[in-house]
This record gives sequence, C-alpha cells and structure tokens, in this order.
Amino acid sequence: MNDTFGQGLRCLVVDDDESLRLVLEETLSRAGFSVATAGSLAEARTRLAGEPLDLVVTDVNLPDGSGLSLLEELRARESDAEVIVMTAFGTLGAAMDALRAGASEFLTKPFEGLEAVRSRVRRVVESLRLRRSERALTRQLQEKIETLATFIKVELKLKQ
Repeated sequence: MNDTFGQGLRCLVVDDDESLRLVLEETLSRAGFSVATAGSLAEARTRLAGEPLDLVVTDVNLPDGSGLSLLEELRARESDAEVIVMTAFGTLGAAMDALRAGASEFLTKPFEGLEAVRSRVRRVVESLRLRRSERALTRQLQEKIETLATFIKVELKLKQ
C-alpha cells in the first residue's frame, strides 16, 4: 500500500539509538516525509536552526539533555511543528509532563509495532493539516471582512 500521508512535510527524528533512528527514518520516509535525524540534543538544535519542520519525533532521554527542552524551544519560537515524545521509561507522570509541555503524542518504547507508530503519526499529521487549514481560512475570512468594511466606508462617504 502506498500511504504517503506525510508528503511534502519535513520531519526530524531525535534519538541516541542509531538503529531506532534508522527504522523511524525509513518508516517516515515511506510515509512521504523528508526526514532528517539527530543523535543528540546539540545535533537536533543545529537541525532546528535550519529550515522549518512540520514534525519532530524525539526521545526524552538524550545523552546531553532532555528531548522535552526541544519541545519547549519550539513552543518559544511559536513553531506550529507537531512533537511526538517517546521514551523507554513510560510512566504516567512522564506522559503527563510531555503533554503539558505541548507534545502532540507520547510513545513508549519498545513500540507495539511500526503500524501503531504510523497510525499515531498519521493522526498527528491530520491535526497539523487541519490546524493549518483553519488558520488559512481564518486569514482569508479576515481579508474579506476588511475589504467589505472598506467598501462600506466608501459607500457611506459617497452618501454624505
């Protein structure tokens, strides 16, 4: 099946486990994403400074810090990138911390299977696309309202 729900989107996978990074890179590439990878927080920050991203999939525990700090940095930049946080130490508290910080999804490693990962990523991408579409429609509506308001003002001036 050719399910390219990530077509046209850019993704960063951050994990110090090279084999997991490669598996996620391959899985997301097959879903249509343009995928970059990083094995550390420092490397991820370098990648984030480049072109804008649509999705970040990050481990919580990295050799040089917490993946949650990437999430906080993205939110501070007002990025609309979706962030999926994953950890091998999946406790309810860790999940709540990630979601409170603005994560879109929380995955516990080892995964239940790659199709479960794809399904959750697909759901996050659908949310991203809907949010972006809503923003575009809101902007268009605002422009039409402004045009109408200008037209009404001109009409009122002509009638005076």
